[in-house]
Amino acid sequence: SPDASEDVVKEEIYVVPNPATPRSMRDWTLSPNNDDPTGLKIEFHHWPRTTGKVTLFSLAGDMVDELPFDATNGNGSLRWDLVSRNGQDVTSGVYLFAVEADDARFKRFVGKFVVIR
Repeated sequence: SPDASEDVVKEEIYVVPNPATPRSMRDWTLSPNNDDPTGLKIEFHHWPRTTGKVTLFSLAGDMVDELPFDATNGNGSLRWDLVSRNGQDVTSGVYLFAVEADDARFKRFVGKFVVIR
């Protein structure tokens, strides 16, 4: 008989909305404020219950931003305002994200999302 563990679906961190378009982000937009003048955002969901960081890259491999996360309280989401570490709005394109947790039981996870301006 097959190993029962083969039936377990591995849950993955994912981005919403994906693709991030002006229309799809409408439901995710917050009221603009001093910290976030555009109100635009995407969210990463399904974090492991630990701390760590997510590093965002362009498809060419350039680091776009680095975000620390703390999901120890069970809050499994993280917001990103689509602004690079240099303070510029990101352009349309495919982006990669690498999640590295401080808890060694959680393996490095790499995913992708699309931004269409």
